[in-house]
Order: sequence, then structure tokens, then C-alpha cells
Amino acid sequence: MGYKSIVYELDRMCKKFNCESELLDYFDERSKTDRECYNKILPEVQRIVPLIRNGEIKKFPIKLLIAIMYWKLYSQIFTSHAYVLLTWRFG
Repeated sequence: MGYKSIVYELDRMCKKFNCESELLDYFDERSKTDRECYNKILPEVQRIVPLIRNGEIKKFPIKLLIAIMYWKLYSQIFTSHAYVLLTWRFG
């Protein structure tokens, strides 16, 4: 699944933070609020990045990336357009 597919799916499925979203499947236990979600994401990224740097794992987990994008773009009060933001940055 490429970035364009991911951001299309995010835009299609998200309007604001939903703790039951399948886009948060990386985590076994669901967060009730966007703040709780953030508090799970941050330590997980801090755990994963050194493993990548040391070569213990080869790639950043795509489901974690999706959870990060979901939290960042859709925990806001307004609806963001992930496609525009990501294609501007990565396109």
C-alpha cells in the first residue's frame, strides 16, 4: 500500500478522533481520548527508532505510522486533508 492509498483511506474513514478506529490497530488496548493515544504513540516511537538505527528491525512499522498519521491529522477539531499535507511533504 503506497502513501497515496493510505492517505485516501485516512480521508475516507476519518472525520475526527475515534478511539475505535481500525487505523489504531497497532495498539492492542484502545485509547479513550486523543491524548491517551498520543501518550501511547510517543513511547512506542522512542522504543522503535533505536531498534531501526541498531539494525534490529529494518522498517518502521506501517501500522504505527498509520496510527501516528491518524492521531495527528484527525485528533484536531477541524477536518484535515491528509493527501494535501503528505503530498506537499513527500510528493
